[in-house]
Amino acid sequence: TTMQAGTERILTAAALGKAPLKWTNVTNDPGQSGELVEEAQGRRCRYLAKPANPGKPNTYWLDEIQVAGADDKQSLHVLVIQREPAVLVTLAETPRADGRMKFVARINGNLVTPEWELGVGPGTIDADGLYTPPQSADLPPGILVLATFKSDDFGTFEGHLIMPLQATRFPGLCSQLLAPQPRSV
Repeated sequence: TTMQAGTERILTAAALGKAPLKWTNVTNDPGQSGELVEEAQGRRCRYLAKPANPGKPNTYWLDEIQVAGADDKQSLHVLVIQREPAVLVTLAETPRADGRMKFVARINGNLVTPEWELGVGPGTIDADGLYTPPQSADLPPGILVLATFKSDDFGTFEGHLIMPLQATRFPGLCSQLLAPQPRSV
């Protein structure tokens, strides 16, 4: 999930039985991690994102939150947006049948060559923005792609895109996330 710095989000979980659930911030960085407030025996938890720190240049903060019951635990990630992303990340082409996806990055409509990173999810992303999923049948629902462009003159710019895996099952979404094609005049 994504949210703005200084806001809160209600997280919910369910489990069989009446045993309480326990929420933990796995990232747990006192300077940036949000606060968790459990309610209703852990069935609900408020995540309070810290306000943006103007002294820190990062666009994002990523927390991993884990909820555990007696026999199982699950994680979710919260991407806290500290300041407006300056890099627009889009698909360069329609996702391929084998699950690979090619991403591009733009600043003010101009293509840039960023450093690519997978913030969340399995697989790899190369220096050209080509994502390759693992060859596992047990895949999570999606990935978080991060792009960082460093300019000697203007500093560091960042952007992100959350993308479902097996994206070919979502043609409408993919067409909306495709990079705009240059127009001929």
